[in-house]
Amino acid sequence: MVVGIDIGYGYTKVCVTDGNSYQETVFPSLVSEYIPTEGFQSKPLNMVFVNGKPFVVGEDVKDTLIGPYRVDKTFLDKPEYYAIIGYILQKIKSRVNVMVLGLPPSFYTKETVNAMKIKLQSQQMKRADGTTILVPEVIEYVPQGAGIFFSHLSNSNNGVIKGETAIIDIGYYTVDATLYSNGKYISEAARSYPFGVNVLIDKVKNEYSRVYKSFIADSIAEQIIRTGEFTHMGTKHTLDISNLVKDFLNTYLMGAIGEFANSIKGLGMKIDHLLLGGGGVFCLGSVSGAEIVKDPQMANARGFCEFGKKTLTEKLAGSNT
Repeated sequence: MVVGIDIGYGYTKVCVTDGNSYQETVFPSLVSEYIPTEGFQSKPLNMVFVNGKPFVVGEDVKDTLIGPYRVDKTFLDKPEYYAIIGYILQKIKSRVNVMVLGLPPSFYTKETVNAMKIKLQSQQMKRADGTTILVPEVIEYVPQGAGIFFSHLSNSNNGVIKGETAIIDIGYYTVDATLYSNGKYISEAARSYPFGVNVLIDKVKNEYSRVYKSFIADSIAEQIIRTGEFTHMGTKHTLDISNLVKDFLNTYLMGAIGEFANSIKGLGMKIDHLLLGGGGVFCLGSVSGAEIVKDPQMANARGFCEFGKKTLTEKLAGSNT
């Protein structure tokens, strides 16, 4: 059994495969240490214990607790990070052989990967009933965005893309850019840009407040970006955000892509193929000169799974020699 886990600042995407069929899930990247309050929760909580501390993850946080529990830029390697991983593993009924996760390209070094693996293996994770959540024996980290490339390869006819392929992974707080030359990851080309779809969401929230003199949550702003409207107390509220979307695309996203293209010129390379993926793609229409990958929100997790399948095959082949 292989699991690919893409923990984003907005949503966590999970792909699980036994080598034949795939199961995919998405849940909000919400996590909170649980502090019992008598008579407070409206339903039983699906808790995960990390080194003795109880955590609530995903929809249970949104439905039963009060406060902003969305993960942030300082989240990596904190107990909350391991709580999300434990939450995912406890929901998989079969033993997981290989687990693949992503790291921001700017953090991705051999030393960081080895340290993350050791730290993850050392975590004591338990279910609410006290039983141990087993951490897979094989853990792999790949650069964030690599899953988009692997997923796109698995969906292509011959599984090969020649030349230089740029991957732009549009997330909630960041945009990660990676480069592959004839299928090989070019580490020195990797970049992370300090903005994401949150920039557009904040602009939509401000515009809504200006027009309707009221405040809305991020989830409502996302709905407006997708549909141009939402219904409040039986009244349909519409909002023209076309100029906001154009500004995000032209000023922010295309600006980052242009800077990335210029940076790889210094490596003697150019972009032959431009692939867009990640959860933030939902706010875009077509982008000139770029290809939006199939199911962009799930592409990283699915690609991590494909990488994990290859890792497991190689491990099994090695044990038989």
